[in-house]
Amino acid sequence: ERLVETRGCSEQPCESKDCTVSEWSLWGGCSVACGIGSRTRGRNYTSRPCEDGQGCDLDLEEIKPCAEPPCGCNDCKWGDWVVWSQCSTPCDGGQRARERH
Repeated sequence: ERLVETRGCSEQPCESKDCTVSEWSLWGGCSVACGIGSRTRGRNYTSRPCEDGQGCDLDLEEIKPCAEPPCGCNDCKWGDWVVWSQCSTPCDGGQRARERH
């Protein structure tokens, strides 16, 4: 005796449908505040192909260069020395340090 029976259904063929994508988004901002960088825009799949439809080989992202004002150059200047640290040991010769930025 059987516990389960099966039979076919929904036998009509699927409608052929190509992959589609959305419109491109607006270009994003430049990736740098100064100098040469890049900006991107994207889009998404809105439907996947079905049956004999065209596949999804469309680009989903575009990148292009962008140029912001040149980066300025500043000469480095050392700051003042800070106070000396405490000695690293109370006896037998330790070390003190100080730094500047």
